[in-house]
Amino acid sequence: MKNTNSLKRSYMINKALTYFFLILGAVIMIFPFLWMILTSSKTVPESMLIPPTFFPKQLMLDNFKEAIASLPFANLYWNTILMVFFRVVCAVLFSSMAGYAFAKLKFRGKNILFGIVLIQMSLPSQIFIIPQYQMVAKMGMANTIFALVFPGLVSAFGVFFLRQAYMSIPDEVGEAAYLDGCNQWQTFYKIMFPLTGTSVAALTIFTAVFAYGDLMWPLVVNSDLKMMTLSSGLSHAARPVYHQLPGVNGRFSVGYAADGGAIPDLPTSICGRDCRYRRKIGGNFLKQGCAFAALSAGIYKSCNWIFHTSPGIKPAGTGFIPNIYQGVSL
Repeated sequence: MKNTNSLKRSYMINKALTYFFLILGAVIMIFPFLWMILTSSKTVPESMLIPPTFFPKQLMLDNFKEAIASLPFANLYWNTILMVFFRVVCAVLFSSMAGYAFAKLKFRGKNILFGIVLIQMSLPSQIFIIPQYQMVAKMGMANTIFALVFPGLVSAFGVFFLRQAYMSIPDEVGEAAYLDGCNQWQTFYKIMFPLTGTSVAALTIFTAVFAYGDLMWPLVVNSDLKMMTLSSGLSHAARPVYHQLPGVNGRFSVGYAADGGAIPDLPTSICGRDCRYRRKIGGNFLKQGCAFAALSAGIYKSCNWIFHTSPGIKPAGTGFIPNIYQGVSL
């Protein structure tokens, strides 16, 4: 009887500790988003108080109205949805075919071509911006949805990722399909592709998250506000933060920017951050998140370096990160 009571007590203690740390982690994750919402309802002086106040003394709901009225959020959401959708479709489609070819087919130069893919993965994406912009400009496709999708038509990471998935499938599976009368194409889309469902789901999440948060390319290629994405359109909303501080009657500015950040963040808060696949690939999310954060930290310095060291490039905007490549001479 004593052993049973001690086991129950131990179980209850472990359960209580588990829930305590889960709740603590949830609070830590939710706090920044809650802080952003509350800050967006404050006046400028109140948002800059030291020590800061958590709850606003007076709710400034007009900040939300001004943020929504200042940007065509319907267009920005639609552009972002289309960009994410087509980037995901293209990345999954082309990466699946290329990964299958590198993993299961035998042809001359396969290792050399795959080495080129690995080299492309190791290079920073910023060095491709000017050639990609020149290609889009010569095709006359600037300020279009195609321009937003263009860098995501192929994914070197996707090719590598799915190649590894196909290599884990035994060759005997393809041989059995061949004996059953399947040609190479039928073997791919009827047998091999369905077996990589979890890897395809992971690639879909990676591509969607990175496409949704892409800021550099949409700022460069689309100068029309109605053809921008949420991230690039938000940079225009950030201009009054720096040019009109402290604003009229002590309101506007910081809360205005926070509103602009809260509105685009809703889809990822509702959908992406609670995706069930994230449990399976949490380690990869952590690694990719760290790499992406490090890359994003150097974006602004990269911009300054490019248009200060390249005489053919001049700043074409006055936003937080200017549309620097609009002045490129082709």
